[in-house]
Amino acid sequence: MLNPKSKRNVMHNEFAAFVAVDWADQKHAWMIRIGESGERRGGTIDHTPEAVDVWAAELRLQFGGQRVAVAVEQSGGSLVFMLSKYEHLVVFPVHPTTLANCRKSFRPSGAKNDPSHAALLLDVLTLHRDKLRALTPDTPDTRSLQFLVEERRKLVDEKTRCSNRITSLLKMYFPQVLDWFDEIGSAIAAEFLERWPDLEKLKRAKPATIQQFFFDHNSRNSERLAERLEQIRKSIAATNDAAVLTSCRSAVVAWAGLMKELVNADSRYDTQIETLARQHPDYALVKSFPGAGDVLAPRLIAAIGSQRDRYMTAHQLQCYSGILQWWLAAEDSIGFTGGGLVQSSYAKHFRNGLCGRSRTRLGREHTTTGSAQKEKRATQPSGRWPSSGFEFCFVVGKITSDMTRRCMSLSFQLTASISKHQSALWICSGKQSLASAN
Repeated sequence: MLNPKSKRNVMHNEFAAFVAVDWADQKHAWMIRIGESGERRGGTIDHTPEAVDVWAAELRLQFGGQRVAVAVEQSGGSLVFMLSKYEHLVVFPVHPTTLANCRKSFRPSGAKNDPSHAALLLDVLTLHRDKLRALTPDTPDTRSLQFLVEERRKLVDEKTRCSNRITSLLKMYFPQVLDWFDEIGSAIAAEFLERWPDLEKLKRAKPATIQQFFFDHNSRNSERLAERLEQIRKSIAATNDAAVLTSCRSAVVAWAGLMKELVNADSRYDTQIETLARQHPDYALVKSFPGAGDVLAPRLIAAIGSQRDRYMTAHQLQCYSGILQWWLAAEDSIGFTGGGLVQSSYAKHFRNGLCGRSRTRLGREHTTTGSAQKEKRATQPSGRWPSSGFEFCFVVGKITSDMTRRCMSLSFQLTASISKHQSALWICSGKQSLASAN
């Protein structure tokens, strides 16, 4: 058995050199430690593909194509993507919190500059590399799905921000519109505001023109349409302040145009995500989970990934997603996120089968009025957000006894001959509960 010192020498012999890069927006500071000699030297590199390519080629030439370990204080981003295309560079992401705590330990004053930051990052790489994980990218299909899901989430947040801004402006001079549409962030509401940004202009329009507008946008409920026309006829202006009307009208038109583009982009993202998800080899497996529909399945594929050795047990997957209670997650010693105050960004996908407001494929407007929805919400009993059953089947370790969790672990051992990744997914979904009980 190797002693710790000889084990560290074996680990160092895996790489010809160790490099730490303190990334920045335009210029990166780097420091290198040559394997056996321990010699250190540093420098800077411009944040351009050409400069990074020259720097990587110099490392390849200097060490004869041997592997070089590179520590970077990020797991994604432009620099990591540039470095990952070189076979002789092995990227080790270091969490910013890890480096920040090390800096506090050795530099209580908080002094920091790029060269010293790179040197500290190099110390973490050389002294604690056994606790770091090399960056192993997932399959292109899975990573594409992950990027699309994350970017779509950002678009949804932008839609929410834009919708809140429009709502705030309308409350000052044109609040009636908020009652005429169930969702002010929809495409039909945005086009309505672009065409009639104030009540005065809307009242000059003929009822037949307004009726045709709603017909063209697939809103053909005669009772709802008649109610809108009657409300428009009886409406009066909220204010006669010319300054408020002029400024708010211009702002609403601008934000409505942006909202329409965001809605269209969101629809395109949904189509692309659905297409990629159906082509993914794990789609049929994930789609079989209780509560995993067309919306949730792609998110689960993006969260779980395709690397078969990433999760060995259901317990590890629960710790990573953050759905395991903290006293159960604390029992895990492999280093997963766990529950408690800190949860992974995908925790909400595991917690709820409801990922968003349901709507038709064509994005047609709901016929339920806003007042009816408020009345319905008021009559419903208060409680937790409803789940479609996916959480109950997936969070097995959270709601069952210790005996059941031991049965799950035993079931994983018995099914070792099968793909470990698929076994974990099936057990988490409750599909092999019978086998676990036996």
